[in-house]
Amino acid sequence: MATTSIYEALPFLERDWEAMAQTRATEYARIKDWYYRRLRHVSGPICELGCGYGRLIDDLARSGIEVHGTDAAEPRVNAAREHFAKLGIQNAVFHHCKMPSVPEGIRFDAVLLATNAIGYVQSDREKNTLLNNIHGMLKEDGLLLMDHGRGVSILKLLRYWPGLRGKACTHQSTIRSSLHWSRKQGAIRESFLLQGPHDKRQLFTDLFRFDKARKTLDRLRSAGFAIEETCGSFAGSPFRPWSRMIAIVARKEKRDDACHH
Repeated sequence: MATTSIYEALPFLERDWEAMAQTRATEYARIKDWYYRRLRHVSGPICELGCGYGRLIDDLARSGIEVHGTDAAEPRVNAAREHFAKLGIQNAVFHHCKMPSVPEGIRFDAVLLATNAIGYVQSDREKNTLLNNIHGMLKEDGLLLMDHGRGVSILKLLRYWPGLRGKACTHQSTIRSSLHWSRKQGAIRESFLLQGPHDKRQLFTDLFRFDKARKTLDRLRSAGFAIEETCGSFAGSPFRPWSRMIAIVARKEKRDDACHH
């Protein structure tokens, strides 16, 4: 069976990602509130890495802050540009950029790694590179805001995402989808089977890998960040070992870059 990207084979699933923002509006509002409360004194520019359609930063742009966003999927970058154009927002720039690479040539007051975006970065080396790159793109005293869940909790969360569980029927095909938690890999695997009139195709998308909270905090400190706040929910509750997620506010510390090459 041929293997290809689900989004290359079935472009309409991009619309399902966009629909998620509508079907889960209450949760999006809670996430926005957590981030915006911690950005109230930031004048910009601000960059969200792995921004998708840019819905987390559109209200920041409306308030007059210059915003940037990156995503590894070019269709989402184009969709973000269209979304902001429809809103009449001109102070937004979107980059087709895959982490751990980051936009170059501009310094930011704050960087966001929201809704498990760091899970797209697989290896320890790449995650360390990403956090070092973020340190370099921030202004002195700049902020990094990020969140990620624990593996099993993310699996439960993903079950609610459109197009990722059960089956869907197109004009000529049936798509069967499933999610797998790999304890050995510490990662989530999304797999899809496309059943057509004459063939079957196994389709794979992303593998998500999440560190333990303590390891993420250690990575941040090694990259030159001071941890200012850790939360165990977007309601702002303190982080505990049993929390289903961790949300972090970290501030860039001045460092001797020669020691980090």
